[in-house]
Amino acid sequence: MYEVRKLQAEDAESVRAFLETRAESSMFLLSNIAAAGIGNPNLRYGGDYWGAFDGRLVGVLGHFWNHNVILQVPNAAARVALLAEVRKAL
Repeated sequence: MYEVRKLQAEDAESVRAFLETRAESSMFLLSNIAAAGIGNPNLRYGGDYWGAFDGRLVGVLGHFWNHNVILQVPNAAARVALLAEVRKAL
């Protein structure tokens, strides 16, 4: 079972570390975090970020200012859990 929660500015370091190990498929997420940080959804390139955890961060979802949703969730089960929880929250 995965814990899913909205990420906050204090999660930025662990999110960056997770994404940087998958940089070739995380460029949009990394770029938007560099431009607007986490927890600034009203800024250009800003968004709400959600994380899936199984004791450690296993997936990130960004829902951005322009309504795009971008995922970095290598595990399919975590992806489903993350999408389901975010859908309920929105």
